[in-house]
Amino acid sequence: MTVKWTGLRELQAELATLPEDLSADGATLVYDTADSAAAEIVAAYPRVTGDTRNGVKVRRRTAPTRVSATVVNTAPLAFIIENGTQARHYVTKKGVPHVLGRMPALHVFGRIIPRWRRRLTEQLKAILVAHGAKVRDAG
Repeated sequence: MTVKWTGLRELQAELATLPEDLSADGATLVYDTADSAAAEIVAAYPRVTGDTRNGVKVRRRTAPTRVSATVVNTAPLAFIIENGTQARHYVTKKGVPHVLGRMPALHVFGRIIPRWRRRLTEQLKAILVAHGAKVRDAG
């Protein structure tokens, strides 16, 4: 058996044709990776009220030949914390200019998720090789 690696979607299609024990190994790896990424994201958020940390969830989906896990943040202010805000300039009724400071973007997801995704990709390749597949990166 040979698998040509061109991306995660192609890998998912190939995994759908492989034995169930391979799918089980892959599912465990996907879920463990998502849980680890979520834990790192929670630890990276500042602790003020805990709402943002408590909003980090892992959504799991399972089908007979497909498994997925998505890390999301359901907290109301998660978008603002991730992307920051602009400074707000205004003038009072008495003509005094004011500036409300901006909140810098933390980009917690943007820093952490790509690293875990790369790690998952490499580990999925290793599982394929362990089950006898020949895996070659497409360049």
